[in-house]
Amino acid sequence: MGRLEKKEMLRQLQLMKDQGIDEFFIYPSMGLEYPHFLQESWFDYVKFAIREAKKRHMRVWIYDDLNWPSGTAGGYFLRKFPEYRMRAVTRTETTLQPGEDFALALNFEPLSVFVRPENQQNWEKVTLDSENFYRNERDCAVALQCFEVQIFNYHTLGARGTTTTWNQQGLCDLLNPDAVRAWMSCIHDLYYQHCADECGKTLRGFFFDEPHCMPNYGQLPWTPGLETKFLEQYGYDIREHLHEFFEDLPGSEKTRFDFWSLYSDLTSESFGKTVATWCTEHNLLSTGHCVYEEITNQNLRLYWNGEIHGILKHQHIPGMDLLTDNTPYHLGTAYHWYGKNADMARTFLFTAKQACSTARYSGAKRVLAEAMGVCNLNAPLQREKLVFDWLAASGVSMLNENCMTYTIKGYSKRTISNKAWSQPWFRLYHLFADYVREMSVFASQTLLCNVAVLTPEVTIRACTWITPDRSIAAKGDVSETMIAILDHLMRNHIDSELLFEDVFLAGSIQDGNILVPNSSFRIVILPKCVVLTEALANKLLEFATSGGTILCIGERPNRTPEGGLLDFTRFPLINVDQLAKAINKAAAQLYSITDNGELFTALRGCKDAPTLFIANMGTSATTAKLETNCLPSPICAKIVGENTEWAFEGNSIHLEPEQSIFLHFGKSAGQSRAPISYGPMLAQGSELTGEWDYSLTLPNNALCNFELGLTPNDEIEHPEKIRLWLPVTYDGCHDLDFTPEESPAYWLRTNFFIDELSVIPNLSLIVEEDECLKVFVNGTEIRESFPYNLWTHENRKYDLSGAVHVGKNQMMILCKTSQWNSLDKRTIFPLNFIEPCVLHGNFAVKSGQPEIHLKPLPKNLSSGDVGPQGFPWYVGEIFYQRFITAQKPPALTLASPNAGGVEVRCNDQLIDKKLWGPYRFDLSSAWRQGKNLLSICLAGTLGNLLPRAYGCRKVRAMPLGLNSVIMHE
Repeated sequence: MGRLEKKEMLRQLQLMKDQGIDEFFIYPSMGLEYPHFLQESWFDYVKFAIREAKKRHMRVWIYDDLNWPSGTAGGYFLRKFPEYRMRAVTRTETTLQPGEDFALALNFEPLSVFVRPENQQNWEKVTLDSENFYRNERDCAVALQCFEVQIFNYHTLGARGTTTTWNQQGLCDLLNPDAVRAWMSCIHDLYYQHCADECGKTLRGFFFDEPHCMPNYGQLPWTPGLETKFLEQYGYDIREHLHEFFEDLPGSEKTRFDFWSLYSDLTSESFGKTVATWCTEHNLLSTGHCVYEEITNQNLRLYWNGEIHGILKHQHIPGMDLLTDNTPYHLGTAYHWYGKNADMARTFLFTAKQACSTARYSGAKRVLAEAMGVCNLNAPLQREKLVFDWLAASGVSMLNENCMTYTIKGYSKRTISNKAWSQPWFRLYHLFADYVREMSVFASQTLLCNVAVLTPEVTIRACTWITPDRSIAAKGDVSETMIAILDHLMRNHIDSELLFEDVFLAGSIQDGNILVPNSSFRIVILPKCVVLTEALANKLLEFATSGGTILCIGERPNRTPEGGLLDFTRFPLINVDQLAKAINKAAAQLYSITDNGELFTALRGCKDAPTLFIANMGTSATTAKLETNCLPSPICAKIVGENTEWAFEGNSIHLEPEQSIFLHFGKSAGQSRAPISYGPMLAQGSELTGEWDYSLTLPNNALCNFELGLTPNDEIEHPEKIRLWLPVTYDGCHDLDFTPEESPAYWLRTNFFIDELSVIPNLSLIVEEDECLKVFVNGTEIRESFPYNLWTHENRKYDLSGAVHVGKNQMMILCKTSQWNSLDKRTIFPLNFIEPCVLHGNFAVKSGQPEIHLKPLPKNLSSGDVGPQGFPWYVGEIFYQRFITAQKPPALTLASPNAGGVEVRCNDQLIDKKLWGPYRFDLSSAWRQGKNLLSICLAGTLGNLLPRAYGCRKVRAMPLGLNSVIMHE
């Protein structure tokens, strides 16, 4: 976050307001220098932001901790309440030979110790002697398991990465409501003390981020007194059965089911309800999301959260997480936390429905997605549009677009997201904001469906034991079955909801329907629900007897956690690819679509006047056939993000890539003609060939290949004494990790070539504030620098024009080692990077050269990527211009322009601005006889200049430039 300044905060607030952002989150994150988190300076800045937001009629939300996960208060809670640190049960395994001793590492009484003689199957509980030893006095070897409670001693991101954190260890015990309230006293209560007069007004609520209860793999979550709670609820001592969590033993399914059920109740009540209740009492809203939400991580999902629905059902706004630009149709980045299933993109269907279905039953008015975080800096908003098409159609009506950072100075540019105030496309952001509003209204309406997919929580709890990694035992692995079902329903356009077991049990059955809040389901799908409680089994049988349809996928239910047998053989066990046919046979659906499988649909609203949303999630145009059943007419069509409505007739739908449409049933339209953006490609036209005149909104950039050297014995004034120069890639990566304590500064050196005199005027070096201590060019020190804004408002500019010459130039820079490289401040991200040192001026970069050659700007540009034409690192906007003539006012099609945004003008009159396709423009309103000036502005991204993404991943450059431009008369 950097060092905040109120003047810059005002500028950024106004930028948000001008671009249609009316609500925002205050998110204290890594890299924060000032104000100091949770100190008076922090609340001074928070109150300032709230006051200024109020003046602009904006709303504010608060992230409830530093970074993530929730539960540390930046370390202050843990230091103040060490007794409330999270605990876990750890297991020690060993084999003892006859006469061999086992000694407990810590001199505390363990929860339990078990031994098993070789060649036997049963474990026997034993006790240690008074000195915490156990001796194997048998005449054979024994396996031993010792279970101890240990305090969570891990450094979380919630207590590190700022100038005032100290890498406090631990995390809040979320199974203990007293611990949660103590944590809230260090966060929520302080905010309320400072901002009470705006709670429920300008200040809307709190957001929790990935709270969890599992410190590590191979451990069992625990809290003091849990064994007592377990005994009271289930009538037996859990300590006698701890070994059953690490091995599938006879009778262990009941133990695991009972424990994970109690655990889920505790996370639900102690954290979920406690947080939401406090917010209600203080006139605020509670929202947020859990960690490992994906069903493909079903064991971690359970270990770390309990049942996520149990936490979300208490929230005023249930939430979910969706990093990068992933959808069920496209996996942008396969991060490890999504699991290891094939076709991993399908897992996001469950993640979204988990939150959206919870909201349906709890009565929550909105659903939130913290989405598009950690996108790379060359990700354009067209990808985010595709993501929100799917999210909103799934029911997400509030987008926490993570995250618009105060600064991308320092390592933060390689950590968080593609959002930055200096993104060239940001001036068009209001188009995206208006689109999100339109989709959010649609998402807030009820999904019309009669199909439910039961979440197999009993099976998950009974069949999940502790593993040393994220592997799932095949016996209870429901993940593939679940995501295959959801994917099949999606691609066959059958709307559905998840049905949680507690909601189902509380429902009533009437005439073959299960009636639950805001819903009536005729069909219930069981995804490998091999274990059911007797209550669930009986309710399902009652539902079927009443006339409801049960469809089993994977395996039928066959047992209870206690080992009792269930008979579900009368219900069909079908393959996933037969599911749509079985559903349509059991109950008619309101609509059907025949397509190539790349359209995403959702029918929402009331049955008398519903709206069907259809989005093309693929990479090519598609035409589909729509059939409806009892939906009212007429039909009014509208392209999402545009204003024109027209009467829709027939049953053929054509959508271009990135395009989506609303069909409003029972609504009349004012016109019959569709807009130019709808339908198949326009009639054949002529391509505008040849070169274009152009202008740039910013000077060009060049990244040099530096070498890095450390001076011996702190002799930083003498680079000639450096004995080892290490290569640095053009994007700043090198092979040396060092701290400011080891070397407070380092030298960079590079050579670059100037081909002609015209390059020299205005040639400059752009760096980040406080990064450069000295700059030398050809032996001349450049002493002065000036504020500048290229990729951050904290840039500095050095004028090099007086020190360079035609031919070879040498540049040496003395840089300050970042404070974030210090061992007490570093976070989880690699630090073997230098920050950009960018040549900036009116030049083109000669391609195909091992060293940087700067040449004069080209007089014109051709179609295609401007990178090979001399602009590989350009980050501004490019205006292409030329005069055109035609007999009739033409339409214009830009075939997949490589840009973050497009603006077209004719004779200086704005025709349209677009962030996504199809890129079709009607020039008739500005057309005149004779010559007409056509101007096309393409907005680039920061990604080619700053090509590293979250975790310092290297991403491919995104081409920038016009492709085919076709004129249709």
